[in-house]
Amino acid sequence: MPLTEKPGNWSCIVDGKAVVDSGAILDLSCEMPLGDVVRYWGQDYTFRGPLSVRVLVSGDRTCLSVNLSLKGTAEVPCARCLEPALLDISGDFLYFYRPLPECSEGAEPAEGSEEDVVLVDSLETELDVSCQAWELLILTLPEKSLCSENCLGLCPWCGVNMNKVKCSCSSGQADPRFDVLAGLMKRERDHVPGKGGDSDGNSKK
Repeated sequence: MPLTEKPGNWSCIVDGKAVVDSGAILDLSCEMPLGDVVRYWGQDYTFRGPLSVRVLVSGDRTCLSVNLSLKGTAEVPCARCLEPALLDISGDFLYFYRPLPECSEGAEPAEGSEEDVVLVDSLETELDVSCQAWELLILTLPEKSLCSENCLGLCPWCGVNMNKVKCSCSSGQADPRFDVLAGLMKRERDHVPGKGGDSDGNSKK
């Protein structure tokens, strides 16, 4: 079954008490297994190996700053030709763990960084940050991917992969069965960055 939520075997434990007591920065690495396909954005992402997560933790008993960085490699069908597209997945996010009730003082996010607050019963205990790693993974997955920027996609008339086969359908009568596909490809090309006109050669308004 494709994964739509955090795998049950994910775990990345931070010793909050050690950070609070020492005042030092904790540098931790975790590997998150991804043996199953991740399904999100209406797509299936097949990962090649586990997800690598690096965790940097600092702070005191009022607030812990937890910076997560992740890296991985996945395959997903190309949005134009449906062939496998290889993706380098990476991202980072800054979380702030605070005890209940949320404190009014504590570490502040670095200028220009993103942040989110996670409330826990106590900071001076073991904290599992795997839920935040899963959240970051989902935020990092692209909604649409291409096998290459120059992908020609599928022919809207006969459906062949135009990266592999050169056909002469463009001068013939369109097969009505592919009208929907033709419309989708037209909209895709009209939104390609850097184009001065639409797919019919008209100037964009």
